[in-house]
Amino acid sequence: VSTLAARGRKANGGKIPRVIEFASGADFLKAFGLPLDGRTYKRAQDRFLRVFYSTWFFGKKNQHRARMFAVRFFDSIDLWFSKDLDSATLPGEDFKNNRIVLSEAFAADLERHLPPIDLNAIAAWSDKPTVAYFYMWLGWRCYTARGRINIPLMGSGGVKEQCGFDGYEGERGPRRFRQKVTELLSEVKLAWPDCPVDLVSTPQGGYLTIERKALAIHERTPKA
Repeated sequence: VSTLAARGRKANGGKIPRVIEFASGADFLKAFGLPLDGRTYKRAQDRFLRVFYSTWFFGKKNQHRARMFAVRFFDSIDLWFSKDLDSATLPGEDFKNNRIVLSEAFAADLERHLPPIDLNAIAAWSDKPTVAYFYMWLGWRCYTARGRINIPLMGSGGVKEQCGFDGYEGERGPRRFRQKVTELLSEVKLAWPDCPVDLVSTPQGGYLTIERKALAIHERTPKA
């Protein structure tokens, strides 16, 4: 959705549009390279509904203080159901195109911080959500980095904490987590060969070195 909003920026005077529309189910599925069948469209609709019903909480805390935020991504959604995926608007004045209205807070956040994401890579990792998330997190960190930075794997403010990885406790935890990050980084670099991130191993576990760089985006060619 963020990517579709970014593509609508030019037609909206350079600002992130809060309303995103697609004329038919097929148009939506093609935008994300998904199979053109009713089952896939139904799953996509279910996922949009789950996001719509959800409020996301995030923030940071230490021993003495917690700072938390709550965000809703959508203000409203109109998803029309039809057996014919290529059918555009349904008959009648009450039926509009499939429409998603971003919340004001979410749109404003995209206006300030919208790192580019390659949909080809996300589609390739549709069955590997951990890799997709790690890729997006690295894309964001590289996009916002000021010069060269080091992020420890473990500890306060480390990769494990920032990405919310569970487990990897105990004496062997740091070594196991370093191996996990090694595997994730290898997969990310297959899709992003010039990713400016390296893993440095240390007795304490290691750290990632990150430099500022935006992803080079290759526009997805919709499937016929």
